[in-house]
Order: sequence, then structure tokens, then C-alpha cells
Amino acid sequence: MTNSCVKQYGISETDVEAEAQAIFGDLSALPAKYTGCRLDPAKLEEGAFLSGTVVDIRDTLILVDIGGKSEGLLPFKESDRVNNDLDVGDVINVSISEITDTEEVKLTRDGIEVIEKHMSLLPTFVPGTKVLAKLKEMNKDGWTVDIGTEAFLPRNLSYLTPSDLADRNTLIEVEIDFIKNNQVFLSRKSVAEDRKKSAKENFLMNLQVGDVVNGTVKNITDFGLFIQIAAGVIGLCHASDMGATPVTTGQVTPVKILKFDKDRARVSLGIRQVSQPSWGQILEKYHVGQSVVGTVKSLAPYGAFIEVEPGVEGLLHISDMSWSDHIKNPEDFTAVGQELQLLILELDEEKGRLALGAKQLVPDPWDLVTEKYLAGNHYAGVISNKTHFGVFVELEKGIEGLIKNTSKDSKLQLQQPVRVSVTKVDARNKKIYLTLS
Repeated sequence: MTNSCVKQYGISETDVEAEAQAIFGDLSALPAKYTGCRLDPAKLEEGAFLSGTVVDIRDTLILVDIGGKSEGLLPFKESDRVNNDLDVGDVINVSISEITDTEEVKLTRDGIEVIEKHMSLLPTFVPGTKVLAKLKEMNKDGWTVDIGTEAFLPRNLSYLTPSDLADRNTLIEVEIDFIKNNQVFLSRKSVAEDRKKSAKENFLMNLQVGDVVNGTVKNITDFGLFIQIAAGVIGLCHASDMGATPVTTGQVTPVKILKFDKDRARVSLGIRQVSQPSWGQILEKYHVGQSVVGTVKSLAPYGAFIEVEPGVEGLLHISDMSWSDHIKNPEDFTAVGQELQLLILELDEEKGRLALGAKQLVPDPWDLVTEKYLAGNHYAGVISNKTHFGVFVELEKGIEGLIKNTSKDSKLQLQQPVRVSVTKVDARNKKIYLTLS
């Protein structure tokens, strides 16, 4: 007030102070006239932005009613400004610079324009919306960024790439995550997901069967490898296509695209097709009917995968393991690591492997049945199976005949020796028809 009167009327400060004291008494007691039902200073925080009313202007201090137990203290002169534009009754924006042990609340208007701009922009920031930002400073928790005002991008939600960091003047896309205590928190999770989806779509759009790409081994299972070949694109390298060289999780390896279902985003990969002999080289060395020795590398429900030599593999199907034994599981016939003498049945160029057989190395017992089992003759056998349509009799290992349902066979038991008579031999369809003798 004193400064206002001096400026407006040219009255000396001494005369004004004397006149004021005559009216109000001791001016040092003046702040007490503004106390009453106020906010508890304990609820105020340093750095808080608030509005207050100027209630007194002194030589070095300006008293501002901010709703506390006592007025806030605003220096007349601050480091960045002189608060000579104020008058009693003005409503001003301030921030709390310090709360002392004696509960004095010190205020500041330094940088208030920046804070006012920040507060005016806050209502425009809606969580979930995307804005452009410029990276400013990094600390252990994340990045301070500029979105027209200062905001914070946590490290774990930044998803920044080297290209994002190459030029700090480059604007990056961010999403408003939430606002707390007037601070804007950002996230780039959805931006990263959109980028990943777009990169995946572009990659799949240009992918072709036969392409060779680099992939990272993500998981190793009994049936093969899961290999990531692009962001969001993981393909399967079946055990039969892994090759002879072991791989480890995290290893980067070249792979060949063997099959590709674009609609379902499923990719079949091969390692051995890249690192091992070409199909032309295999054809030069191997042919159908050739006998080879191979090592069992792995088993599947339908057969055994055999390594003939490093880079050359074949499949011994369960149906080609034995003429005589009814093999239901490959492990009943062989084991991983076992060496087998096998015959090449087929060169499967599409699958890039050999089709192998074990039973083909020995005569098929059915080739001799027309010579050994004659219609009308009697033979010894053992009951091997009973069905709703008849009873099977094993005449020798791998050779069975059928007795169709009759009144005589109802009491027959498994493994019971019987005497039978041959009624018909169908060698082509591997069937012998019998009756009880």
C-alpha cells in the first residue's frame, strides 16, 4: 500500500507510515488482521501452484493470502524479476518455494509464466490421446520431454529405438498416460505396439517361400525350435529341419522359409536347408534302393528321424519299421543314438529329406504265403486276437489268418493253440481265411 501511495501521490514514505500507524496502530501486527479460518500449512507442499490475493506490500516483502494460517511471503525482489507490478487486492499466481520449520510459507513468481502455461494446457491433455514430443533430458527413471509444456516419459514405457535417439530435435509420438499432481505422465506402449504391428504386416507382405533370413532362437522344445524372424513374427523349425549343429536360446542363425500361411501368419523354417548340402548334391550321392547306415537323432509319434551324414537326414516311418511286428510306438523299435541299416525308399525333394525303410531290407513273409499255405491243408497256430467279426490266428511271425464267426469259436481264448484248415489265400491283400480243423 505504501509504495502505491508514494507512486500515485508523491507523498513521502515517512508521512504515509505515520498516517497509517495513527489509523491502524503498529503495522507489524497487520498480518494478524488476515488470520482466521485458513488452510493448514501442513497440507501445502513445496512446488505447489496456487492463487492468492495481495494483502500488503512492504519494502522487501509482499504478503499474499493463500488460505493458510498466515500469509505467504513473496520477496519484492527475486532472482528473475522485481514484483513492482503488484498492488493490494491483486489476485496473482504463485508457487511455494519453501515452508520453513516455523511454518512460514515462502512464495515465488520466478518462472510463473511457464507454470501458468503448463496449468492452462493441462485440461487439453486427455489420457489415451497421442501427441508429438521432443526429448529433453534423461535420468535414471526416464525422460523429460516437451509436449508444449514439460512432461515425463518413464523409462519402462519409453520403447525408444536408436533412430528415435539419433536426433533430439526429431519429434516422436507419445500417448498421454495419466495426470497426477499437475504432472503429465506419458507412455509409448501403444505406439510401440502400432509400430510392431505395422512392421509385422510389412514383413509378411514381402515374405516369400525360399527366402533366407536371420532369426533368433527363442525357445527349444522336443519337437523343434521357435525362431523369431521379425518383430512379432515367430516361426517353427521342426526337429527334422534343425540340422546337425546344435543351437542355443538367443542364438542368431540364418533360416530358410519352407512354408508360409499369410492368413494365419504361420511360418515353417529350416536351418539345415541353409547350412547343409543342397538337394542337387544329395541327388548326386544317393538314390532309391541304396542301402545306408544312419543314426537315430529324434523320435516322433509317426517315426524316427535319421541322420545319414551331417546335413543329410531321412524319416523312417513307423509303417516301414517291420513286416511282422505290430509297432505302435517308434521307441518299441529303436532309440535315439542307435545306428540302423536302412534302405532309401524315396528322395523327397519337397521336404528336403530321404524316406527310409528298415523292413524292406528283409523279405516280406507274405511274398511266400502262396507257396507255404495251400488251400485244404491243415496247420498249427495260436489265437492272437478276437473281434466281433471273427478270430485271428497267428500261423508264424507276421502271418495271421482269419476264422470268421462260427458257433465253434466262441469258447476260444487268446494264446490258445489251435489246428486250422486254409480255405483261401489272398496274397495281394495279405489275407488268409481259415476254419477250425
